[in-house]
Amino acid sequence: MRLLGIISVAVILSFFAITWCHGAEPLENKSIAVIKPGVGLGNIKLGDTLTDVIKKMGRKPSDGKTVQTGSQTEYWLNYADLGVTFIFNEKQVLSRIVVTNPGITVQQKGIRINSSTEDINKIYGQGTFKSLSNKYEQRIYEKEGLNFTINKDLNKIETITIEQKR
Repeated sequence: MRLLGIISVAVILSFFAITWCHGAEPLENKSIAVIKPGVGLGNIKLGDTLTDVIKKMGRKPSDGKTVQTGSQTEYWLNYADLGVTFIFNEKQVLSRIVVTNPGITVQQKGIRINSSTEDINKIYGQGTFKSLSNKYEQRIYEKEGLNFTINKDLNKIETITIEQKR
């Protein structure tokens, strides 16, 4: 019984050590800890309604806004403390998820915020590049349903966006 207690403490401490090393904040909602490329984030799936997402999150977002781009309207729900923003189309159906929390990883790949471009290249290849500014570029992987915003100065991922596979 004492050995089991020691093993339990060791496992818990190693989890926190790994979490601390990667700069991740523990997630209160463990069901959103894994990105499923082209599908969603944990139990939240692209195609869910705005109401479904709030229900699955178990609480209201920290803020939300309506974004108008030309004739297209989007609704953004931001869970700032979790580093997750859900973006809905004008029919209030989830179309994209943007992640900035280093505690959330891409399923079975280990890619997360602060991973390097070399990490991405090893797993997904070069992808399609889109320059956003002198400091930022986007790496787009349409077949996987992912894109990454890269800080070119640091050579690190700053955001991961989950979209429908094409």
